[in-house]
Amino acid sequence: MTAGQPEWVIREDAGSPVLVALYLRQVLGIRSPEDLPSLRHVPAAAETTRTDAAQSELERQCRAYWALTVERQA
Repeated sequence: MTAGQPEWVIREDAGSPVLVALYLRQVLGIRSPEDLPSLRHVPAAAETTRTDAAQSELERQCRAYWALTVERQA
């Protein structure tokens, strides 16, 4: 853990869809779902010039991806 923030620890049996979803969420600066911690050694998103509408749409798409791939497997 770094700076008191929780992080995911990836195991060998972690599914690719989970890893892809978490990685994209982090590098794109997606805030939802907010209860997910950060991946280790993956840079946080750089400042973006997205409009609020574009950010909302990107977050909606990422939530849909999460629901279709990760939550469906649970």
